[in-house]
Amino acid sequence: MEMNNRRPPGTQADGVLVKTHPALCLGWGNCHRFGPTVYPLDADGKVDVHRLAVPPEHVEDAWMGAAACPERAITVIGQRTHSHTHDR
Repeated sequence: MEMNNRRPPGTQADGVLVKTHPALCLGWGNCHRFGPTVYPLDADGKVDVHRLAVPPEHVEDAWMGAAACPERAITVIGQRTHSHTHDR
């Protein structure tokens, strides 16, 4: 039996898949502020992508932008490559 290394459609080897939920986006722009390479904004200041395969070099931007969204309108599917935690 042959193993198939298929990934979800739109993902890459060490990248992630980003899904946004447009009905939840209120246009705060935090996703773009913290992940400008991943989250473009439309003319109204709302996230202008619905589904996007993010390459490995932009995975951290994807996670940072999603975490900054106060409405939780972004889902990142895949592994986070770096964890930036701070001791308090």
